[in-house]
Amino acid sequence: MRQSINGHSLRCDSRKAMRILCETFLLLSCSSAFCQTNQPTQFSVSQPAPTRKIVRNTVQDSVLPIGFGVADEDGDKAISRGELRKYLKPRLKGLDVPYAKIFSELDTDGDDELTEQEFEPRNEIIQKFVEELYPPIEIAPDPGPGYKLFAGLDRPINDSLAYSAIYHRTLEATKKPNNSQIDLESIPLSATGSYRRILTASGLERACTATVVVAGGKSDEDFFSGGGVIISPDGLMLTNYHIAESINDGLIAILADGRVANIERIIAANPNADVALVKLAGQNLPYVPVATARPSMASTINMVHHSENRFYTFDQGYVKRYPLLQGDPWMEVSMPFAPGGSGCGIFNDRYELVGLVCFISMGDGPSLAGEPPASEEDQESQDEEPAYLEMSSLVVRLAVPLQSIQALWGQQPSAPALFPTP
Repeated sequence: MRQSINGHSLRCDSRKAMRILCETFLLLSCSSAFCQTNQPTQFSVSQPAPTRKIVRNTVQDSVLPIGFGVADEDGDKAISRGELRKYLKPRLKGLDVPYAKIFSELDTDGDDELTEQEFEPRNEIIQKFVEELYPPIEIAPDPGPGYKLFAGLDRPINDSLAYSAIYHRTLEATKKPNNSQIDLESIPLSATGSYRRILTASGLERACTATVVVAGGKSDEDFFSGGGVIISPDGLMLTNYHIAESINDGLIAILADGRVANIERIIAANPNADVALVKLAGQNLPYVPVATARPSMASTINMVHHSENRFYTFDQGYVKRYPLLQGDPWMEVSMPFAPGGSGCGIFNDRYELVGLVCFISMGDGPSLAGEPPASEEDQESQDEEPAYLEMSSLVVRLAVPLQSIQALWGQQPSAPALFPTP
């Protein structure tokens, strides 16, 4: 899932952002060890199980220059809101931090500009906000291979053990040598041949079993997870491109019943539409068919997702509209989702796949469509993040629509049937 605030874009669950759940923060000039963990210890039934804690710390950014003189672009011995944002964005590597609040806390005299003395404690202020937004993750003991993530609609889900199973199975799988590297630039926009739609039993439980956790990363700092949906018994799966692009660094799919399936290759992908068709290893896998017709505006839709590591969460809502953003179609939906939900499925009332969770936008308005600012002054005003966003923002939740999914196997609907009613 990708978040965007006033032109600031964040793909959660991707290599750049979903890994925020476990990755090191390249902030500014602080330096410390990346991942401090508690070593496993012997324990008895009467003692609490040990947990592995992933702690986010700041480390020195040795690539970008630092200091007041770098941030003070116009050389007026004061740093404006826009200058602080421009200085911090490349150093925070796309993290979703409240720039306006950071500025306000640094601006101790309230004159809307920062002196060199006010600028000095920036590291401590940023670290405080990072720790509030992204608290440490504690990983429970490994429940073992084959641990079921989802056992049925009426069965409770232990998110802590599920997360631990995903974490350990991922590190086990990705530590195996991988001598084959995929050239992402050579992946076609559409596959040769056509998707063979195979009907199967429908229903929410079927949608859940066809929904997988996609995870990757060879170490704590690389670990991330998102979702995907199997659409054929021989292992065709749909997910977001920003998840699939990590295939060279190790990527697996963990099924609801605990089985682990390697992701063998990317068959077709569209980075701009953030969608990819991949092939899982295995046969006779649970799946749902892709729908043949898009849900119309106001149609009821259903979602199964893993937002915030709350695995196999069900939400129901409706299609709000179909916007075009930078020339690509999207489906705006009413259901809430969050980091961890990337690549999870959106289904019609027959539980056929009609879309994939993708990203969130907050307060962007028309700028989402890629309209350039009229002047440098307009751009600076966007960088300064208006105060009203501190209080409330329009939250726009966008999903990959059926049109972009169908295009992966060369199916282009005619114009009159662009958004037919199912």
